[in-house]
Amino acid sequence: MTDATTTAAVHTYLLVGQDPLIQQDLGQAIAEFDPIARIVVAAAPTLDAIVDLGRLCLVFVELPADAFTGTPLSQAIAAHQASVVLTGASAERTQADGWFKLPYPFATSDVHAILRAA
Repeated sequence: MTDATTTAAVHTYLLVGQDPLIQQDLGQAIAEFDPIARIVVAAAPTLDAIVDLGRLCLVFVELPADAFTGTPLSQAIAAHQASVVLTGASAERTQADGWFKLPYPFATSDVHAILRAA
């Protein structure tokens, strides 16, 4: 599966956060739901994180909504028409509507529910 048509059809998920164990758990849950998914991990929410991501569909970000909104990364994600999931304590503190939220600890079923809804 290396031709351009097949590659373009693969969903890409971006995981932005500092904890590699959390990123690994998220990646495993996504891979169980979408076995051919492309999963990209970034420690920091920079524009470098989304260069050449193809069909970006969902971004998991460990940042408060107010710290993420209006950043160059959030604008680039919006240009991809991808959805954003706030994770961890950021998700717990966010009162704003319009965000997917995944507080820690989470179960695989929690991630799958978000993937189905997104």
